[in-house]
Amino acid sequence: MTDREALYRAILDSPDDDTPRLVYADWLDDHGDPEYARFIRAQVELARVPEWDPLYIRTWEHDREAFVGSAFRGRFPRAVTRGPHGALYEFRRGFPWEVHVPTPARFAEEATTLLAAAPVQAVVVGNSPGPPDLGPLADSPHLTRVRRLVCSTAPVSAEGVRLLAGSPHAAGLTFLGFGYRGITAAGACELFRSRLLSRLTHLRLEVAADAGSSPAAAIAAAGGPHRLRGLYLTPGDDITEDLTGALAAPLLRGLVELELCAFLLGPGGYAALAASPAAPTLESLTLIGTAPGVPGVRTLAGAPTLANLRRLNLRSNNLGPGAARALARSRHLSHLVDLDLHGNPLGDSGAVALADSPYLRNLVRLDLGWAKVGDRGALALLDSPVTANLVRLDLYQASNVNRISDDVRKRLRDRFGNRVHV
Repeated sequence: MTDREALYRAILDSPDDDTPRLVYADWLDDHGDPEYARFIRAQVELARVPEWDPLYIRTWEHDREAFVGSAFRGRFPRAVTRGPHGALYEFRRGFPWEVHVPTPARFAEEATTLLAAAPVQAVVVGNSPGPPDLGPLADSPHLTRVRRLVCSTAPVSAEGVRLLAGSPHAAGLTFLGFGYRGITAAGACELFRSRLLSRLTHLRLEVAADAGSSPAAAIAAAGGPHRLRGLYLTPGDDITEDLTGALAAPLLRGLVELELCAFLLGPGGYAALAASPAAPTLESLTLIGTAPGVPGVRTLAGAPTLANLRRLNLRSNNLGPGAARALARSRHLSHLVDLDLHGNPLGDSGAVALADSPYLRNLVRLDLGWAKVGDRGALALLDSPVTANLVRLDLYQASNVNRISDDVRKRLRDRFGNRVHV
């Protein structure tokens, strides 16, 4: 075995440990491959910060290749870097990390080869014609290597959750996701009752309808110690469940990231969120399509419990200039680095209010795309202290309504260069 093979074997044997990866990068530097060494180190550093950290945002906006790693895919077997349909999948910490398989059985069959070729720790199960049979995955000893498991395109049942929760090999799972209506309501309720919940740090659920089951009630009733730091919830098309009661659940205590999409929370839900056990520790809050109205935004902006927020996403909430003024006047939002108001009709008045804010001075990314901002709003942002540290300003508008003129576009590009999308 060569030195390089021995170093790579150490990575495969200890995929959770960064040290063998960094030692491998040092060896690459000494043997004429500094580009791959830099890529490994950059990805290790990025993996240590959240997505709302300025380093992550800056790299994502201006050095996307540091995430993709397309120049280095040829170093690994095609079975690792390409799925059954030829799609390219994710690198993390310098090496292939995620594989996509059509069924859990396929991973169980191919895991020996995959795990001998790359330090794979994430599996996405998709394109199954029906609910995936999680039995082969639950029975596979290779599941012990998996940290992130995502099931999508077909709803997992309560029985599937029980199989996974009962597996002696599932102790290492920390991220569990069910996307595109990937779990039934009964399955979600079973998950919140299971011992599997106590092991997870991140949980993503898009719930399909299932008569007689209430995920919100299951969240409210979930007890026992937990390690959750990220919770992401989206209802199925035909679920209109009131989530307000669940926002007081002990399960939310200690969350760093909360994402609620398409739940009609309204002002009352926003008030419940501000009083939630999650509020004091939240650093990232995403509330897309949750209908807060101006009263809800005022409640959120006025909540001292949310003073730790670094990222706030209020996309597609039909918010106007009154909501922008509420955000701009909030001293509790002074630590925000990422503010996303995409798809809200803020208009020029809303953009001017944000530009005049004495508090939003730490922003690194500001998204006002499709927000009906014209010349007056763009000029207010041009020389505002709010935009002084931005690595990304999105002012793209979808129509000729309040279209930014060519002259103002030029001034924006002269000021921000490729940091502005207009």
